[in-house]
Amino acid sequence: MMRAVLLLALFLAGCGRDEAPSPAPPGSAEQTAIPLDTARVIRTVATERDSLLLSRVVAGHTVQVRGWPGGYEPHHLLVNGREVWGDEMELMEIDTVLTARGGGALVVWRVVPGGTACEAMFRVLELPPDHRAPRITDQFGTCSWESVVSYRRDRLRIFMGGWLPMRLALLDTLPPDVTWPDDELYEYRNGRMKRIATGERAGRLAGLKTAP
Repeated sequence: MMRAVLLLALFLAGCGRDEAPSPAPPGSAEQTAIPLDTARVIRTVATERDSLLLSRVVAGHTVQVRGWPGGYEPHHLLVNGREVWGDEMELMEIDTVLTARGGGALVVWRVVPGGTACEAMFRVLELPPDHRAPRITDQFGTCSWESVVSYRRDRLRIFMGGWLPMRLALLDTLPPDVTWPDDELYEYRNGRMKRIATGERAGRLAGLKTAP
């Protein structure tokens, strides 16, 4: 009887107390969950860190490419931390680096748009020897992956062969409405690539073919 009275007294003494809730055990989901905003920040930082595809110092300039390989994604070309050009593409890579006689450099870029309609196009980035801003040309080319680059007498020239998609290039006879495109020769002039010759003349000026 006495034992029952003691238990009842203890029960009544505990009623009505404002007890603080027990803390969540270590490692519980309540303690380890990352707020959504924080998670977004973490993903953004990781993306900016991991998307550096190329970084080189050319003629005293830091040249970088940011983007994601293997898919049609935005790519950005930066010189000394400032964006010079950006677009969506599959790949952007250096084809040739030419050091100018008076300092500075010309960097020939291969730009792969993705898909089968065009293998590659090209751009030329000029890196001045002084503090002038770099400049980049518009895209040019015949869609051929290959290029023949020459630099003579302070003149940059790039030869491109005529190109057709593989489904047509492998045919023994082209369809009546399709002709093989001409070869093309470009020359760099004051920040632009100018087409200076096509067909057989392009090959002769590039030193690849002799006159018949």
